[in-house]
Amino acid sequence: MRVVVESREETFRRIPGIDAKNVFNFVHHTLQNGSDWKELDIFQKLRRCCLHYSYPQYPWMRKFPRMSGDFRSRSMSFLSNNEDVLSDIQSDWSSVFTALYQQLRGGICPYFYVCTHQFTVLFRCQRFSPKEASFSALLSPSTRGFREMLSKEDITFRLPNIDMHKIPSDEIKPKVEFESPSSAQVRSPSTVDNHGDNTDETGPVEDAASENEDEEDDINDHHGASEWLEQMGLERKDFPSLEPLKVKLQRDGYREIDNRPQSMVYVEGGDVHAFFNFLLNYPSCIASSGPQHGLPPTLLSPVPFVGGALVQNTVKHSQLRDVPVKLPGTEQNMYSHVFEISGPILPHHTLNIAAILEDYHAQQQGSSVVTYNTHLPSAALNTQAVNQPETDRLAVNLHKLFVDFDLANKGLLSSCKDSLGSKPKLSSGAFLREMKISQQGYLWS
Repeated sequence: MRVVVESREETFRRIPGIDAKNVFNFVHHTLQNGSDWKELDIFQKLRRCCLHYSYPQYPWMRKFPRMSGDFRSRSMSFLSNNEDVLSDIQSDWSSVFTALYQQLRGGICPYFYVCTHQFTVLFRCQRFSPKEASFSALLSPSTRGFREMLSKEDITFRLPNIDMHKIPSDEIKPKVEFESPSSAQVRSPSTVDNHGDNTDETGPVEDAASENEDEEDDINDHHGASEWLEQMGLERKDFPSLEPLKVKLQRDGYREIDNRPQSMVYVEGGDVHAFFNFLLNYPSCIASSGPQHGLPPTLLSPVPFVGGALVQNTVKHSQLRDVPVKLPGTEQNMYSHVFEISGPILPHHTLNIAAILEDYHAQQQGSSVVTYNTHLPSAALNTQAVNQPETDRLAVNLHKLFVDFDLANKGLLSSCKDSLGSKPKLSSGAFLREMKISQQGYLWS
């Protein structure tokens, strides 16, 4: 992330002991309640808000991104030949993952990320009142084989990022995945219900309807061909091109969405706990070969958890050498300061930085420009999908586990604590490239 700030301050003074104060205030969730907050310059405020908790903390390992295509290493993992160490790491990972998930279920942790070499998972707990909350888990990217395993485990999920207008509304049926290429709810056959997404009921045009009928006729023809083969004493598996299930699977285009943003899996309500148990016992969360062999997934959280380490993103400051600009009607100069923030940028980082800049420019003229370097595979986690009321009611009794409502969404400034539970503003799969903040408000692209 790159932040360019117009400020009347030419330089920022060094404050003795400020690093210790920043850690103390972040750990005790008193970011802006400390006596020194109003005295801090924007550089120190940014540094105070660029902390998070992470696991594992290996000095030689890059925590994010972890996707195999982005993980650059020239050597094999030194853990590959040490089975005892691999077993201990697996046990430790399970314990830490469970501890962090309990923070989420208790209503303390608003979200956390699980970053593996194959996919990224976002767990969320959005608290709206002392007894009302919304649980969800988003995974991207996914494959057909992975989604089939979820179905076999009776875990309900949706694919909300699939473009709905490509499929006639009367074809959307909330059954097992290969029966439903839409974002309708996907269930195993034993848990099918009618809790699919709402779709446009104006109906498809006649051409689309006739095309749909033709496709159904094709499927029926293949069914007939398969039955004829069986009557002739031949086995259906010897003629895979006539397998009705395969024909329908190819027609639905599921091979086209695998490992793409459209394959983002959305789990909600009571199924989130089953999904957590699935990942906890899923062996492919840890690479079995290559440079990441034996390395546990990265966990990123805005709140502390057992086994997590407090990490601060690096914030480097520089000043543009442009000629200072004088403010209209005054003798004051405006200087352009650049802050380069490196490390995982989590939602609470973005919200806090935006709140700091908004408050900063409310007191003086000028503007700030924030430029993001987004990890593209994670952009799919930006979705317009929200939990369905029926699924949230399945987890209504979880409020008995919640801590006090005032302890929710820690790590956020008071002005943006409600932002995590607000309605999504970006379209599905979209992400911020640049945001401008001034006295007039926000502009982003």
